[in-house]
Amino acid sequence: MCAHTGRAHSVTGQDARDALSVALAAIQSVTTNGPVRVGDTVA
Repeated sequence: MCAHTGRAHSVTGQDARDALSVALAAIQSVTTNGPVRVGDTVA
């Protein structure tokens, strides 16, 4: 819940984990200079 409005957040923890998985896959792809499947990295 938002401390200011009392409403539920529009972004969930799962949304944050999904975004982190995409970012980690992008970093791994750049580091290895190859393709990486999103979800193959550990978040």
